[in-house]
Amino acid sequence: MSTGALAAAQAALAAEHAAVYGYGVVGGRVDGDRRG
Repeated sequence: MSTGALAAAQAALAAEHAAVYGYGVVGGRVDGDRRG
């Protein structure tokens, strides 16, 4: 794998992790609001 392709893959993975984390935080708050 070339350096550019590796950097692109790492950037995509980091963005995916950030999105999953963000959805988890928002989902937890929405569930808490529904229960409250």
